[in-house]
Amino acid sequence: MSHHSHPPATGNPRPLFMPLLMGAASTSGAARYARVDVVAAQWRVHANLLAGLLPDCFVPLADGPDHAGLLTVAFADNQGVEFLAGRGYRVASVLVRAAFQDQEGPSGDFVVAMFEDDCLPIVLGRELLGLPKLFADISIEDRPDSSMACEASLWGHPLFSLETGPLVPREQLPEQISEPPPLLGMRSFPDPVSGDLFGEPLLTPVEARLGRWPWGARRR
Repeated sequence: MSHHSHPPATGNPRPLFMPLLMGAASTSGAARYARVDVVAAQWRVHANLLAGLLPDCFVPLADGPDHAGLLTVAFADNQGVEFLAGRGYRVASVLVRAAFQDQEGPSGDFVVAMFEDDCLPIVLGRELLGLPKLFADISIEDRPDSSMACEASLWGHPLFSLETGPLVPREQLPEQISEPPPLLGMRSFPDPVSGDLFGEPLLTPVEARLGRWPWGARRR
């Protein structure tokens, strides 16, 4: 099967919500999570480098004289997930802050890669949300001093990891932290004749109530 650049897309990315397969009915039509613990680190990277990680219809959101965008590595421990009948699963993601078509278009975090430790959300995310999900073993350790250690691995081989210092309540942070942005993805469809891939950009809204956040993080 051959691959080529995604054809130009028009209009807005299509919003989708992950459906409920099990558990109590949701009045909003969106999947509900009782609690999500997130550990993340962010870097400012030149937009020209980030552009190579995005499909043609997305551009990195960049600002400042250095024309830099935002690269995020995040680990999440999802608990009380409705479509898993109250069970949970863990996620390790690489994200690029991006916009659809131009700097003024709908924006969010484009998912470059997303590793999860449960097959059901992997299949749902690939088929419905256009997210490049892969399997990995993911550990998230909450230490006695409120610091955290996270690692994604496959067959015993580490992929990447993240450690933080002690976490502090949000009200103690010196700067306001914004609500999480939507997730951006690209769902691909193969042409049955040529085998080429065609893409449909998708936007998944994320709503969350923020609790505690790390004062700082360092990559290991």
